[in-house]
Amino acid sequence: MFDVITFGSATFDIFLKDKKLGNFLKKGFFQIPLGEKINLEKIEIFSGGGGMNTAITFAKRNLKTAYCGSVGNDVLGGEIIKELKEKKVDCRFVKKIVGSQTNMSVIFSPQKERTIFNYCDASKKITLSDISKIQSASWRTKAKWFYLAPLINFDFLKKVVNLASQNKIKVFINPHIEILKNKKNELKKILEKTNILLLNKNEFLILLGQKKLEGIEQLFLIREFFKGILIITDGEKEIRVLGTDNSVYTLIPPNVEVKDSTGAGDALGSGFLAGFIKTKNTGQALKLGLKNSLDCVQKIGAHNFII
Repeated sequence: MFDVITFGSATFDIFLKDKKLGNFLKKGFFQIPLGEKINLEKIEIFSGGGGMNTAITFAKRNLKTAYCGSVGNDVLGGEIIKELKEKKVDCRFVKKIVGSQTNMSVIFSPQKERTIFNYCDASKKITLSDISKIQSASWRTKAKWFYLAPLINFDFLKKVVNLASQNKIKVFINPHIEILKNKKNELKKILEKTNILLLNKNEFLILLGQKKLEGIEQLFLIREFFKGILIITDGEKEIRVLGTDNSVYTLIPPNVEVKDSTGAGDALGSGFLAGFIKTKNTGQALKLGLKNSLDCVQKIGAHNFII
């Protein structure tokens, strides 16, 4: 029934980008006096979160998409569900958790880099029983892909991947940094059932236990436990992709004005998978993923753009 079901967080992001915030930036740190009242000229509020961002990308590419995640039983949770439905994302697997608050972030961004104050509540409370609708659904074998944005709950991640494996559903994973640090060996076993893996350079080195990425040949070390497509990002530097046939694809992002980098990884990963589903071509998928990411960083808000 669905081309893609996404898993991950849904949140509201409050952006504080007033130029006067730069007055409090001293040697890479914010130094704001206690008791200070700062009048801002403008704030911007957007929904976001890995599960939501990626679902909207897929829906914009006319892929039949559902989002599986949890929000608070509050006004913000209701707004997230409303927006997802407006963007043609199916919300039958979204759970409202009574007594929890929808995730929220406050983002200070006086310059290109930003500092994020992140409050995570409802999204981390999704449990194994919350995917019972997916487990029991008679159409589950017709779901083509599961896209797993960063999930901090390892047991939930494992359950979703096993469910996909049992029902011949393909899996795209962008693992959470805490799982890479604390569950590395367990994650390697899950990756044996994964089709596409997205990591940044630091995450790749953590997974392989390496200190430095020195050349293309290091990419092949991952073949000890992962046989699918590997995507490695490195900020504004070269993106490397290792295909299933061991072909290596590279792209250097062009220089663009970066207004906000929030959601850039989600945009790259979901753009790549959307392109791969449409074309079955790794090189073309990489180009679409990069385009999606560049469109994202040139606007405020993680999905305030059209792929």
